[in-house]
Amino acid sequence: MSERHEFTGTRRTVLKGIGAAAVGAGMSGTVSAGTNTVVSDGERLGPVTPHDTVYQILVDRFSDGDPNNNDFSDFDSSLVDGTGQDLKLYQGGDWQGIIDRIPYLVDMGISAVWISAPNQNREERIEDDQDDGTVDVWTSYHGYHAKNYFSPHRFFGDMGDFEAMRDALHNNGIKLVVDFVSNHTSRWQNPTRNYQAEHGRLYEPDKDSNGDYVFDSEGNAVGSNLLADPHGDNADWFHNLGDPESGDSSRFAYRYNDLASLADFNHEYADPVSHLIDAAHFWKGKGIDGFRHDATLHMNPAFARVLKDAIDGDAGGPVTHFGEFFISRPDPKYDEYTSFPDRTGINNLDFEYMRAQTSVFGDFSATMTEFGQMLIDTTDDYTHEHQAINFVDNHDVGRFRLKQQNDAVYNAALAAVMTVRGTPKIYYGTEQYVDPDGDSPNEGRVYMEADYSFDKTSTAYNVISKLSSLRKDNLGLAYGQTFIRHDSDDVIVFERSFYDHDVVVAINRQPDQSEAVPSVSTELPDGTYGDELTTSSAAARSTPPAGRSTRSRSVGAKSTSGHRRRRLLRRRRDWGHSSARWDRPVRRSTSTATDSAPTCPSSSAV
Repeated sequence: MSERHEFTGTRRTVLKGIGAAAVGAGMSGTVSAGTNTVVSDGERLGPVTPHDTVYQILVDRFSDGDPNNNDFSDFDSSLVDGTGQDLKLYQGGDWQGIIDRIPYLVDMGISAVWISAPNQNREERIEDDQDDGTVDVWTSYHGYHAKNYFSPHRFFGDMGDFEAMRDALHNNGIKLVVDFVSNHTSRWQNPTRNYQAEHGRLYEPDKDSNGDYVFDSEGNAVGSNLLADPHGDNADWFHNLGDPESGDSSRFAYRYNDLASLADFNHEYADPVSHLIDAAHFWKGKGIDGFRHDATLHMNPAFARVLKDAIDGDAGGPVTHFGEFFISRPDPKYDEYTSFPDRTGINNLDFEYMRAQTSVFGDFSATMTEFGQMLIDTTDDYTHEHQAINFVDNHDVGRFRLKQQNDAVYNAALAAVMTVRGTPKIYYGTEQYVDPDGDSPNEGRVYMEADYSFDKTSTAYNVISKLSSLRKDNLGLAYGQTFIRHDSDDVIVFERSFYDHDVVVAINRQPDQSEAVPSVSTELPDGTYGDELTTSSAAARSTPPAGRSTRSRSVGAKSTSGHRRRRLLRRRRDWGHSSARWDRPVRRSTSTATDSAPTCPSSSAV
């Protein structure tokens, strides 16, 4: 069912009918002709900042707003499921579905969305032979098998639908980040059939007499022409080295061999590099606010730097860049991981944070003391720790719910990701406790509309909503340095401080145990501090009502601009109210004392 939303006003003004002479206003002169649509520089909301909460959407798995793009006369209908039962096939989510769910995103406090790659993907069936003689059939529903960078992914909508989604998001204060896949095209060899030739081909639109791409009156690319084939023409666009040998973890292997038999671009060759830069300019010209770069671990960092600088140097100036430098924990590539943003300008999705929080809040194989040490270590190791994108789970790892079935601990993990240094990212459905049938990434890519509700009353949804609101208003939460004030196996108290803005966060990961915490020093002065996740507030030194309890909470809203005094906080680990000094019982708490902007509510119920 769709949650329709009426938007006031008209669509944002765009420049239509530009030809080669006008291309400089929006994108590189090699990628626009005819009637392509380019937004003006002022149309973007700006780069993502640590004030934002990012929501990751696999478009095909979110919401179906337009059934007309679920299947096509020239497409194999057996590759469309639509029920959420066979997650290897298309389900029907599209850009109109995102528009329909904007009220859900707004009320959750989401201020940026990261969506699947919007360009055309391979549409042929993908077959994998299994050991038992069966054949698994897959599709490129996820957007990571690029075929034509200048045509929209028609299962998501046409270019008019993309622009309508962009406008609707921007009109509601939500930034738009698109996945951009510049490491590879699609699978060119089938590893389950002795690496027989498969696909990997790259196409481009028709060109006019000036050599510029042609678009129709709606901004959709006209024609489809083979540009590069790893098995034929322009094969030198690809490395063509195949998958690495089993056990080969060398730098050469993960940079120059294939990733899962996907045709790996030759980033040392000028022609594919120029094409990829033009493609990035094209999508930047559509008014997006940033790029999530896929598979940055497997890129030549020199190419990544050139691509990022070319994008930011184009009309409209800098946009957001973050990418997938996939690591384990511990990992011998850690130093390369931490230096990648400095060398390329592309920030990291924080896999180090994700691995640590899974161990701490998921299987309890690490302690809260180790969690605090990770925060300190990464603050030291990352040059710009506030630009790292923190996450609990995503499309390339198993769902966090499989690691943690207890709601209270799950909510505590969400409170942590929303309050630590960096910029939080929520994977679609995490706010609804998505609990898939298995731990593979594909099994976690559930069809939200078929299997789960868009419930605004879930505790997880409201934890994110309350803390995203606080993050928007509180400089301490967005940019503060991290100071560990107390830690033990199960409890951590840390402070985030930015000039006269402070946030004190206290988390207990044990849902049924309380713990006495010794006096700790903070920068909070005397005053009244409200609980962001409950309806209560209390003055300093006040005593809470007996028996007050909550699962997950965040505390306080009071500005302390100007003079500050250090205070001692004395508390038990299960409180219902909070203040600059307290000693009060409340069970199952995740508590955050803050000095936020005056617009933050002093207390809110979860």
